[in-house]
Amino acid sequence: MPEPQRFGKYLLYERIAVGGMAEVFRAKPVGSDNLLALKRIHPHHLENDDFVSMLIDEAKISVQLSHPNVIQVVDLGRVENHYFIAMEFIRGRDLRRVMERMAEMQRPFPVEHAVSIIASVARGLDYAHGKSDARGQKMQIVHRDISPQNVLVGFDGVVKVIDFGIAKAAGRLMETQVGILKGKYAYMSPEQAAGGTLDHRTDIFSTGIMLYECALGKHPFRATHDIETLRNIKNSSFAPPHEVNPKFPGSVEAVIMKALAPKKEDRYFTAGAMADDLERALEQLNPDYSRDSLSEFVADLFSDEIAAGDIPAVNAPPEKKGTSGKSSMRLDRLTSNQMATVAAPQPSRIAGKPRPQEPVPLKQQGQAMVVSSGGFAKLWAGVRDGVRSFVARVQAGKLDPVDSIVLGTLTVAIVALALFILLYEPASKSKGAATPKPTATVATGASATPAAAVLLTIDSNPSGAQVRIGPRPVGTTPISLTGYAATQQVPVTIVRPGFEPWTGTVTPGQPFRADLRALPSGSLTVVSIPAGAEVRVDGMKMGETPVTLQLPEGDHALLVRDRSGAQEPRSVRVKAGGKATERFKLQ
Repeated sequence: MPEPQRFGKYLLYERIAVGGMAEVFRAKPVGSDNLLALKRIHPHHLENDDFVSMLIDEAKISVQLSHPNVIQVVDLGRVENHYFIAMEFIRGRDLRRVMERMAEMQRPFPVEHAVSIIASVARGLDYAHGKSDARGQKMQIVHRDISPQNVLVGFDGVVKVIDFGIAKAAGRLMETQVGILKGKYAYMSPEQAAGGTLDHRTDIFSTGIMLYECALGKHPFRATHDIETLRNIKNSSFAPPHEVNPKFPGSVEAVIMKALAPKKEDRYFTAGAMADDLERALEQLNPDYSRDSLSEFVADLFSDEIAAGDIPAVNAPPEKKGTSGKSSMRLDRLTSNQMATVAAPQPSRIAGKPRPQEPVPLKQQGQAMVVSSGGFAKLWAGVRDGVRSFVARVQAGKLDPVDSIVLGTLTVAIVALALFILLYEPASKSKGAATPKPTATVATGASATPAAAVLLTIDSNPSGAQVRIGPRPVGTTPISLTGYAATQQVPVTIVRPGFEPWTGTVTPGQPFRADLRALPSGSLTVVSIPAGAEVRVDGMKMGETPVTLQLPEGDHALLVRDRSGAQEPRSVRVKAGGKATERFKLQ
């Protein structure tokens, strides 16, 4: 059992999850046996106003939610320069892992368990959608990221919706920036994929996708590339359940088809109505079904992990004076001024630097950004500054009621414009035409974005390779870039350690995938004390310690850096077919 790490008034035990925004630890308050999950924002995001605001927004929304099917947040705070959220700990697995385990065991997911889990998700969403604040005003919460990773299934049969980090709600400190597509592509609704106005029915569509995937063992819309997945969603292109499984229960199929209606007006009006139909269907499938049924199913599925000690006993050592760090705050005791103080953005080292007007990568895992040059970029900057001014007025208590209406309308309009550019498909391509500069045109009637704005989509096998446009790195595969003309031939280099670089030209508008050829390689294992340090090989981030890498034979520049900034560079030689280990002690 590792020694706990003191973090303010908490003791952090092992890290149980890590994502792009934060890391999650199993934790306990000092002097207490109450087990919690503590989400701590990554240190390298501390100067990113958006990440800090997202964390605060998640806590601000979640702390007001108290329902058996919604995760309960109990604390928000800051310890020195680390922001965190503490929430109830659920002994179980997320729905994605449950589905993966079923696939590993080559067992079909029992429909009755899929229906039970999704009914609980719908109940939790129905509560959140209808939640009012202390003044009796609707909070207008829309989760926007309903997906299997954000549903916890407890070994006791409890199901919880988690992660309101990008939820849309009235009174958020941070509004969605222009051109940002929030959420996981494969679980978006048609209006979300097209940049339209969202309400609670987008979550109902996402819930329908999960029910289909769980009960039928395949995703209704997923394609090789995320852009193709988005188009399938936009066009409502999927096989009805009875075509996948002729014996599929008709009562459950009816729920799926209604939840996945392309027009939101044709879906369930509330998640509660969806839950009602699912519970009736479950009664028909198994009249004796109970929470214990789900508990036995999940516990049996992970019996090996439970037997191995899924949650080891943790004994809290006595509190030591002078080690508590800076204060954290109970959310239920925060005034609006205190909340604004916690959420106040930190100064950015790059504030004031002009933004380069060049194609910006659309990361294919979670979020996408569209920024083009000229007038659109200026308009984007204006809205960004307007949002910051709005936040400042909220914190100062000088908010005019009209502010939120004007800002919301303008934000929706610009998001719709940016997403229209992202998904626009030109009707024709004229050969030999001069290559126009990337631009964005505001549609005033039936006119639309010029045909120049097409996607440059690049993937590789294996993925995770660095992509360079000319000499400039722009991201890793899979990736999409906008701001190119269909007539361009873009010089591209794709580089991944252990493989021969690919160099050539790629035509925008035509998804491209490079099959990389492996070089003679050897194995390099990198470990460090403490673990979790960033590993870079030849300037490229390769993961966190402990990690084993396959690298081409020859000399490589290795750099290991921990979260405090301590780092150590080394030169290492890898032999073909060989195995080597490099150990670092950074503290």
